[in-house]
Amino acid sequence: MKLSILGPAFGLPSIDPECNAAVALLRAQDETVSWEVAISHDEDNTLPRLEDGGHTYYGLKSISNHLKERSPSLSAQQETDQTAYSLPVQSKQSVG
Repeated sequence: MKLSILGPAFGLPSIDPECNAAVALLRAQDETVSWEVAISHDEDNTLPRLEDGGHTYYGLKSISNHLKERSPSLSAQQETDQTAYSLPVQSKQSVG
């Protein structure tokens, strides 16, 4: 699997919250799952983007759904982690 994300910042894998959540989802998978991260600045496609088995999944929700279908026998801890990482990512903006 290849996960394309925006580049790193502040000691995190990416400057984008959804991309960081996608990395966390893949880290929570079974250790036998092989994956790599590719830094991308592709403005024509949604990031994060996961390529797996000839299929491409765009956005955190699509990636999360694919990983749940791909690994139906997760441990209780892996399932809990995956649910937490796939919750909507929200940001707060100050009113000015």
